[in-house]
Amino acid sequence: KDIRELNTRASDLIKKLQQEARDLGGYLYGGSSLLKDVSDVSPRRYRTTSLSDSCAEGFLDITSQQIVLGVTDEELGFELFNYLKNINPVLLALSASSPYRVREDVLEEVGALSRRVSQYEKLCRFFPKEMWRDVPEINSLEDYFSHLQSISEEVNRRHDNGELDSNESELAKFLPFERLEPHQIYWPVRIRPDHGNIESGGSSLFSLEIRILEMPTTIERIQMMNNFVLGISYYVADYCLDELFSPFNGTYEDLEIAAKEGLQGEINGIRIVDAIDNLTATAIKGLEGRGYSREANFLGQMVNEVIREGNDAQLILKLKPESTEELKTYLINRFIDGEH
Repeated sequence: KDIRELNTRASDLIKKLQQEARDLGGYLYGGSSLLKDVSDVSPRRYRTTSLSDSCAEGFLDITSQQIVLGVTDEELGFELFNYLKNINPVLLALSASSPYRVREDVLEEVGALSRRVSQYEKLCRFFPKEMWRDVPEINSLEDYFSHLQSISEEVNRRHDNGELDSNESELAKFLPFERLEPHQIYWPVRIRPDHGNIESGGSSLFSLEIRILEMPTTIERIQMMNNFVLGISYYVADYCLDELFSPFNGTYEDLEIAAKEGLQGEINGIRIVDAIDNLTATAIKGLEGRGYSREANFLGQMVNEVIREGNDAQLILKLKPESTEELKTYLINRFIDGEH
């Protein structure tokens, strides 16, 4: 129901899953790269992964954190959507955690702090850019469904003309469809009218799915991202949106800069670290305005720690692991021990 319950449940459920994994002889680790060569893995097929083999295979070894906000007011929901899609580079710079990948069981540096942005380029390359790269400004559900229909028609056109790398035998299970499902749109902030629950007695018209492109390596950093996003969302709901700092343009090029340079990046002449300072202050005000002073203090402390010590990717690069097992062991222990 609120940020406090979200953070408590996140911690409790992750710790429960850690214990269940240990009971089965395994361990969990965070970060956005699966440290395993998956070239021989056959992906499970759904509507989208049947549309494109590149998409199906590209998702096998990357992970992310997702925060889902139930929206009870349509106007507020789209104010949030249009704002949050523009600050995604800040979320990426704070949480970047994939400077390595595994290829043929060898650990390789990817030349960036986050590999997910370049991975998206590969896995979505047969899809229209409006489906994943170009995120429009949207101001109503009617507007959203118009965009969704337009994208769907282009996907169907490409399929009918043989321009997609589809798995036709699997795709046949889902055809025909006139319109894509909301989860088949790969925008960093995704509108989910299928999450509306008014008819079952709930209060949500739809949800916003904030797809933070990287997965942090500790519970504390997961909670930091929760506090950052919820704090800004509370601010947008409770204060004047016109006064809100809006540094970036919501372009994929912004994400590419954040993926490569992280906290040291600069977009539109604005240092990402300065944008983080400004937006953290906004999130803290949003949390304090709702009575969550403990969460506000925690957010400030954690963001300062990330700026001082580095994001997860920087910490991993400082480690200079010489093997997949060395990096995996570090991440397993870090997920157990936490920040301190």
